[in-house]
Amino acid sequence: MQREVIVAECAWCRGEIYVGDEVKRIDDSQGYVHDGWGRDCSEKYAAERVYDASGIVNERGNIE
Repeated sequence: MQREVIVAECAWCRGEIYVGDEVKRIDDSQGYVHDGWGRDCSEKYAAERVYDASGIVNERGNIE
């Protein structure tokens, strides 16, 4: 029986990343996040790291 090889830890969920997993590499840290198999680690990680606000924009360009 062949054992699965762990190659990294997901930067979002801290779960194990195995050889053959679908991932996205993070450009500023060279880390990885899961990207597939029903996991949304890549989207959650990007949303936290990229966006600083969300909501409705008003006429002054501010988010309420």
